[in-house]
Amino acid sequence: MTRSYLSIDPEHATITNYSVASKGARAIVKLEIAVTDSEELAWLIREIAKAQAEGKPAKPAASRAKQKQAPTLALPYYGDTKR
Repeated sequence: MTRSYLSIDPEHATITNYSVASKGARAIVKLEIAVTDSEELAWLIREIAKAQAEGKPAKPAASRAKQKQAPTLALPYYGDTKR
């Protein structure tokens, strides 16, 4: 299991609000983060995107047999004839 961590610099970002909603075994946590520095915002967005990508399962590569191939054209062959 891979865990992602997110740190917030209190000088440039603060958590202003949060909420939790659960249904069955799944819970959704929402955070509101106020950011005062554009570089901190860019870093925060990159870290969130990286954590999101790490949490998604990798898609298996499609094999050549499963890829949709163009149909083969059935053209007549008349041999090497001279005209």
